Amino acid sequence: RWYVLTLPTAGGGRDRISPSKGLDAELSRRERRGEALFEYFSPSYVEARKVGGKMVNTRQPLLYNYVFVHASEDEIFRLKR
Repeated sequence: RWYVLTLPTAGGGRDRISPSKGLDAELSRRERRGEALFEYFSPSYVEARKVGGKMVNTRQPLLYNYVFVHASEDEIFRLKR
């Protein structure tokens, strides 16, 4: 089953860090320990902007603190702790 979670973000304004980075770290930790894994989807878009006179494409989260997680209900409660 898929669930929508709201997770805290770090930083503010344009420099917000996507909560999906925290989920990446959690997945890596679980993989190292041989624990149950989960899937997640964090919608994003590509933004083109000028940095130092050059055009740069950056991937930005579409919904800064929303992620979609495919896991059991018990796993969701463990993630929210």
